Amino acid sequence: MSEEAKTQMQEVEDSAWVSRWLVEDYGTQTNSESSSSKDALTPEGKKPKPFHILSDVVSGILRPRFSDECPQRIRSIGLACCQHDPARRPTAAQVVRMLEGAD
Repeated sequence: MSEEAKTQMQEVEDSAWVSRWLVEDYGTQTNSESSSSKDALTPEGKKPKPFHILSDVVSGILRPRFSDECPQRIRSIGLACCQHDPARRPTAAQVVRMLEGAD
């Protein structure tokens, strides 16, 4: 973990809301996923402990869910931005083009 990431981690009070880019170093595709937060419940309906959420996000187990009302195009963009492999994520510029309907 980079020194910058360690410093950022120290500033985060609730690690349940930590994005993967704070834990591992990623390339330029990080920007399309880095601001998202994860909200989850255990199978028993309880709030999971922060380290469980962090572990599941880093390992790619915890993924966002989209409501049935979410437009397919937005769902596709969201899923693309949350690819576990950073090389498969769109850059911010690509996301803008996708939102504008160019991609």
